[in-house]
Amino acid sequence: MRHSLALACAIMATPLAAQDMKIVTDFGVTQSLVSMVMGDLGQPEMLLDRGGNAHSFQLRPSQAQALADADVVIWMGARMSPWLERALDGIGGEAHRMALLDVSGVALRDFGQAKAAGHDDHD
Repeated sequence: MRHSLALACAIMATPLAAQDMKIVTDFGVTQSLVSMVMGDLGQPEMLLDRGGNAHSFQLRPSQAQALADADVVIWMGARMSPWLERALDGIGGEAHRMALLDVSGVALRDFGQAKAAGHDDHD
């Protein structure tokens, strides 16, 4: 994960490049992380509005356009945002993609079946 984050930081740390880059994230947690890295160089666009339901999310035309125009898409990954994986395949354009859950070195925790109660309808 360090190498991918270092690459993302290096891309965004160049003031001229960062100001011209259009960065899109999936939801609030990802946007917050990316915003901290970017600092005052810009603000990434978030697709899923705060309080939005990821289970029934449908891209609005403006969001689809933002995704198509993006230079970089940073998202949690298909396990957290399956709707974005489909959108990236369909209209993702030439954007560089970084799925944070798929970055080498990320340690996922297993909280067991007891914590997953009530979420049997998920993959």
